[in-house]
Amino acid sequence: MKRIFSLGESTVFDSEVNAIMQATDVLESMALSSRQVRIFTDSMSALQANLKCYTASTLVWECTLAINKLEEKYSLEFFWILVHSGYAGNQKADVLAKEAAERNFCAPEPALPISLAVSKVQFRQTTVPTVV
Repeated sequence: MKRIFSLGESTVFDSEVNAIMQATDVLESMALSSRQVRIFTDSMSALQANLKCYTASTLVWECTLAINKLEEKYSLEFFWILVHSGYAGNQKADVLAKEAAERNFCAPEPALPISLAVSKVQFRQTTVPTVV
């Protein structure tokens, strides 16, 4: 299933967490014959964020809830894979991510909330330094 949409102003981390959440949504809508589900990602930080007991990120929290919901139906396993290491699925995901990054944002596509990191960068770029 191919889903490409712009996420608006977001960090790579936000995009990776969103990709895991999108995977859980797709799996939730499918009628799988196996109870065993494996999700592969090259984002260790996204995996670790979803393992924490506490998060200040709404996106990570929503992803964790989506994972928990999917675990009611399936036995989930998450695997971290090395980036650009020849896994066909990972290479396809990289191509799709590049396509999505090159798209112009146009509402009402699923946009991620602007993260604190992006906000800080935008603030620094628009703030004019004062000379004393």
